[in-house]
Amino acid sequence: MNMNEYNFLKSINDGKHHKPKNPDLYDQDNEEVQLILKLEKKGLIKFNVDLLDNVDYSLLDYWITDKGKQYVEENTQRSKNSIHRNIENIIISVVSAVIAALILYYVFHIN
Repeated sequence: MNMNEYNFLKSINDGKHHKPKNPDLYDQDNEEVQLILKLEKKGLIKFNVDLLDNVDYSLLDYWITDKGKQYVEENTQRSKNSIHRNIENIIISVVSAVIAALILYYVFHIN
């Protein structure tokens, strides 16, 4: 799953029903609806549709499923763990560099 999908799920992870900006299910250029359809196939969201003029369907609203909430939670934790690891690596690198600099200073500046 890409960041766009993750961010979309994270943005609707509030237990509410959301209305699409453009409810046209047949518009291939409608990125929001295309993303909703893709996430629904994965079971991460659900949606309601309305039959218009007995011909076309329109997206009424959508919401995140329990599976979607779990996905957001797992990836949020994974992201936090990654940030902590990166910070630890930076601290270790800085401390190592300082120790190496001190060793070099004392080795070459001892009378």
